[in-house]
Amino acid sequence: MEKQPLYAELRTVYETSSADPHTYRLAIGLRDPVDGEIFRRAVEKTMRRYPYFRVRLTEKDGDLFYEENPAPVPVLNTDRVLTLGSEETGGHHLAFCYSGSRIFIDAFHGLTDGGGIAPMLRTLLYYYCSERSGEQLSAEGIRLQDDPVDPGEWEDPYRTPPARQPALDVYKWDRPALQLADTGLVRIVPECRVMTLRIPEDEFMKFNISNDGSPATVIALLLARAVSTLCPDAAEPPVIAMCVNQRPALKAPLAHQSLVGDVRLPYTDRMKELPLHTQATCFRGMVALQSDPDIVREEIKDY
Repeated sequence: MEKQPLYAELRTVYETSSADPHTYRLAIGLRDPVDGEIFRRAVEKTMRRYPYFRVRLTEKDGDLFYEENPAPVPVLNTDRVLTLGSEETGGHHLAFCYSGSRIFIDAFHGLTDGGGIAPMLRTLLYYYCSERSGEQLSAEGIRLQDDPVDPGEWEDPYRTPPARQPALDVYKWDRPALQLADTGLVRIVPECRVMTLRIPEDEFMKFNISNDGSPATVIALLLARAVSTLCPDAAEPPVIAMCVNQRPALKAPLAHQSLVGDVRLPYTDRMKELPLHTQATCFRGMVALQSDPDIVREEIKDY
């Protein structure tokens, strides 16, 4: 039987308390069971390259900030969710776990986001897979433990954003929106359920191109249309909030901080009258305008 290839997925976002849903988990599936000792060594090498992730939260004069954490970064043989920042993780807001043939990385969204953690993930897999396979894999484009840390990785672009130009007159939805929880169509269950939908990539890309859309905007549009169909008499429109990476707008491609913004895509009654192709164009236009560097800088001016 052919072995399954390595894959990665955003497994789930889980709560560390009733009021704090800002921890996310990355799950990486391997072809063979994880070797715990090799994995631990890979984590140690990796974290030497990313000192800004070896931190703990501290308080001074009423302000919270990160400082260096001398405790070992946790590497645990378990698949259960962790409470980051606790005694269990040595105060760290980043933790590594493994179980069977899966690797799990838990991270606090206040520490970093997907764009910030991606280089670290590549470094970790390079060190683990190189030793596990006994082969010297290519390190092209990978940050290694002895490489210098670029200042751009440290600097917080929210503290020193580029100079703002006069903001464009772009409207961002701030009115009431349809809430599915109020429609009776959904119910809150105690256990998280992850559903996977597989779509042939070639066919989906053809559909996007033929309708003047991108994968993200087309999925957002189809979701909005589905909700609207289920709730035709709703007083407010469905509004899709789509996460965007603010690094391009802030000219900070190497920044490790959590730099996630959002664009809001309302599916209004006026849009319903338009053909699908034009609706997709409208959603793409909203994304482009709300992602404009001047708009992003205007939004963060009071951070």
